[in-house]
Amino acid sequence: MVPTDYIDVEPPVSTQRYWTGVALFIGALLIAIAAVLFQGSHATVRARRLLPAPDSSVSVYPTIRVLFTRPLDKSTVEGAVVIEPAVPFDIAWSENELRLLPRVPLQAGNSYKITIGPGVRDATGVELEGTLEWQFSTREPQVAFIRPGADGNGELWIATRDGQGGHRLSAPGQSVQDFDASSDGSMVAYSVSEGPSTVNLWRAEPERGGLTRLTNGSNILYSAPRFSPAGDLLVVEVRQIVTVGDQGDVLSPPSLELRRPLDGSPAGQVYGKEQEIGHSPRWSPTGTHLAFYEANSGSVGVFNFTSDVLFFPGESAYLGEQTWSPDSRALVYTIVNPTSEGGAQQMLVVRDLQLGTESIHGERIGDQADPAWSPDGALIAYAYRPPPGADIGAGIWVMRPDGTGKVLLVSEPGVIYSQPLWSPDGEWLQFGRFNPSDTEATQSLWVIRRDGTEPHRVSEVGFQHGWVP
Repeated sequence: MVPTDYIDVEPPVSTQRYWTGVALFIGALLIAIAAVLFQGSHATVRARRLLPAPDSSVSVYPTIRVLFTRPLDKSTVEGAVVIEPAVPFDIAWSENELRLLPRVPLQAGNSYKITIGPGVRDATGVELEGTLEWQFSTREPQVAFIRPGADGNGELWIATRDGQGGHRLSAPGQSVQDFDASSDGSMVAYSVSEGPSTVNLWRAEPERGGLTRLTNGSNILYSAPRFSPAGDLLVVEVRQIVTVGDQGDVLSPPSLELRRPLDGSPAGQVYGKEQEIGHSPRWSPTGTHLAFYEANSGSVGVFNFTSDVLFFPGESAYLGEQTWSPDSRALVYTIVNPTSEGGAQQMLVVRDLQLGTESIHGERIGDQADPAWSPDGALIAYAYRPPPGADIGAGIWVMRPDGTGKVLLVSEPGVIYSQPLWSPDGEWLQFGRFNPSDTEATQSLWVIRRDGTEPHRVSEVGFQHGWVP
């Protein structure tokens, strides 16, 4: 018999701790599943972000967006969105984000209310939590223009429509060549001459302040910036200083390139390969096409950002006058026709790109120039310049797109008028005024209502000019 002192007795294994852990894990899992089921049965659809921000002041071309917490049943949204006062609009989607796209600019100085619901649901049938409502207001557009500084260089200025509060946007000492404002008024891109062979792009922010250099080239000229309607791209003219044989350094023909307005980074070439020469670009309001002047053929080109470019005759003594209709289906631009006396006359062409038709408009004498289509599509403004002794007044005129209903808005004997530009809401026109009989006079900047009333001066001196929404 073996003594028990030498027997190796292993105690029995206890499973109590193991099964306790399993039970706790299963319990936690069941609680989590129950919580998910409970949350799903009581889930709501909410707005995570609203643009414009509630009670904010924005341009008459606002970005109206709602980011929801989950994808919606789009069919329940179609009839559940209301803009007050009533504005025609389209609906677009980007995943969970609803975008409202007004077909016409809003009225400046108004308050607008957006209502969404009731009845809006997500893809599983869960309804929007209550009715979503918020308000914002639209600010009055401002006027930007270039005027000479004390050193003679062009300075970029901005003022109210009444000429009040004028102040410089560009940096001291900068020599500004041209500019353009984004459709929401948050950015102004402008070109600055930085030497005899260099022009670079800068960006100003009128509301926030501050300047940003967009390009830092040398022996290259970036000019004529134009914002896309969405404000996410700039199209610019580019010329380079190149060495050509015995000719030495020469300026290359212009090409068209895309740049990003936030940092100036390149986004591709639009036109300018090999023998292509394009300048004076203009975006269509939808942002899907680009019109420009093709110097080789003396034509207006229309590019759809694929591989197709359409060309139409468009010779002009004044370049870059092509202007889109608000619906992006037609262009108005200038051509030069020979006269029976052996001279030439500048006339307006309205071309419907969808129908392929064109109509030519002009007086029996004199030049029609600087056409501009009103935001509502009802009128085309232009500057008329008659020959000496004509019985038709020089000035700013408007007409319907079919050439009828011509009305003279402003005219003075001997005065030259130029570049009428519609305000974003279509209520005002700004234009340049110059009296050549005054030897000390320079071009001044004026505005007038679309019915010809309330003409007044914005700046005693103003060359290039435009609206800042």
